[in-house]
Amino acid sequence: MINSNTVYRKPGSGGHNRKRSTDFVAMVKEKVVMDTTKSMSKMENEFEIDFKTILSLKWINFSNNSLRLKSHLYENQLLGLNSSSRPLRIFPFSSSEFNSQLHSNSYTCVASNSLGMIRSPPIRLRAVMDQDYDLQVFPSYTYPGNIAVLKCLIPPFVKEFLSVESWLFGSLSIVSGGRYSIFPKIGELHIRNVSVLDEMDPYRCVGHHLLTGKKTISSISGRLSIQRRTSSIPVRMEKSSIPSEITAQIGSSIEIPCVAIGLPSPTYK
Repeated sequence: MINSNTVYRKPGSGGHNRKRSTDFVAMVKEKVVMDTTKSMSKMENEFEIDFKTILSLKWINFSNNSLRLKSHLYENQLLGLNSSSRPLRIFPFSSSEFNSQLHSNSYTCVASNSLGMIRSPPIRLRAVMDQDYDLQVFPSYTYPGNIAVLKCLIPPFVKEFLSVESWLFGSLSIVSGGRYSIFPKIGELHIRNVSVLDEMDPYRCVGHHLLTGKKTISSISGRLSIQRRTSSIPVRMEKSSIPSEITAQIGSSIEIPCVAIGLPSPTYK
């Protein structure tokens, strides 16, 4: 696959000994996010060049400084260059070893031969510190037959990388389907047509860290309260954390919530 941001030149017609310019023949990922506890294997696997035609290859960073094999920055094995296979590797590092010159920078591969030079698109590298965090579920209330919304409070520094893909009702696991809808990105659980049975046990959210793979259960659970009233209540729309724009892949399905509260229970169209 050819990256649309790279320059690609096809060899001219003629014999097999005809010289041709350097070609990038594989996609380069433009942004890579890494966790402090894992190696950066993606940067060496998603970049490929037609090595048969190159005479020189080097990596440069955002400051246009060439990365050298014997640089003092690489003595602690945080970053490595291999002169034979030519990948750029970012090795695992601890929080104390974080170096902004290495772990918050952009990298570009430059290849050349006697006919010219070609540069890859910049690869932006961002390191994310692995920090401890707690999740919390807010208490919620609604009326019989309505939709209940339970929210998982996610700390801001980890929200970008956390997905709330499941919930616990007591010891029972809840997944999307039937009366339940889970919105992983915003950490909400919607329960339709609620009854007193839905308030018997506390609710806990389960967060999945997209970089580390760790799963965290909320340390503070929240309960659902079903309000008993005999009088009518005017219908009102409930605010949700759903963003104003939702992006989806072609062919995939999406769920856009609409939540209202009232007595009698609202109907939707």
